[in-house]
Amino acid sequence: MLIRSFNGGGTPACRQVAVDVIFGYVWPMIEINDSLMIHCPQLGGEIPFRYCRTVNDTLPCRRIIPCWEFRTDIVQFLNDHFSVDEMQRFLAPPAKTRIETLIDLIEKAKKIKP
Repeated sequence: MLIRSFNGGGTPACRQVAVDVIFGYVWPMIEINDSLMIHCPQLGGEIPFRYCRTVNDTLPCRRIIPCWEFRTDIVQFLNDHFSVDEMQRFLAPPAKTRIETLIDLIEKAKKIKP
């Protein structure tokens, strides 16, 4: 059974809830896939969907679409739960490459150490 609340524009609001009739537990829709597991190419191990969904300051990993596209309707999930602005933020490439970040960290460490 699915209960949907609607905002003024007629689109599903983020506060949709799914009702698990068997156990009587109410799951917020954003958490419905949290227990699914997948191999993370970035971390090299098995991780739950919840990690992918919240890794970036409560925003998803920027690789969430290619990793999950064959397991669930990830594009629809993202459209239902995140604004266009939020999606642009987490899908954007990082501001610095890994090498640039490492160089910055080394320079900072040199300044701290006399």
